[in-house]
Amino acid sequence: SISPTTATVGAAALTLTVSGSGFVTASEVEWNGAALVTTYVSASALKAQVPASDLARAGTAQVTVVNPAPGGGPSTAVPFAVHSPPASGGGGGAFGWVALLLLALMARIRERRPGSA
Repeated sequence: SISPTTATVGAAALTLTVSGSGFVTASEVEWNGAALVTTYVSASALKAQVPASDLARAGTAQVTVVNPAPGGGPSTAVPFAVHSPPASGGGGGAFGWVALLLLALMARIRERRPGSA
């Protein structure tokens, strides 16, 4: 397993913790097939440095651990999602549009009420 499992586009570099079994001092964490700077913690834990450049675009990276030969090879890939940041600006998303619509509707009702100020 990995932790964290997600980041937002444009995030700063992060340390990825990889938990599993059978790790050796030469085990290497890979991000979409490219080696990351990896630190051996124990036979069940590795830490890897994910550079900010790998978090620059939205998408799903495949994280694997490669143990050296003989008998090594890549692990099963675990997905790491890089999400776009939430939409911002002016509208407040869907709730902003609903609030704006309600305000417009209330103003319209007030206009039609006889004797309203």
